[in-house]
Amino acid sequence: GHLSAANTFTGWQKVFIFACLAVLFVGFTIDPRMTFTILLGVLSAIYLIDVILFGISAFLLFVLFVPASPRFPHPAAL
Repeated sequence: GHLSAANTFTGWQKVFIFACLAVLFVGFTIDPRMTFTILLGVLSAIYLIDVILFGISAFLLFVLFVPASPRFPHPAAL
């Protein structure tokens, strides 16, 4: 059968997404500016954590798996 992205969510993921959307709807209804400020802070924190973790993992992968090669030839080879 044909699978769409909506059909691949599990039950708890659908509940979580619905709850987040409900909280955003209520928040924007009560105090749009504060809700936007909090939403922006949460998204910025998620992005910052993602960038930090990706940087650390890329650095560790580079250090652990890329062989060290000299940038300049050894003087004896000249």
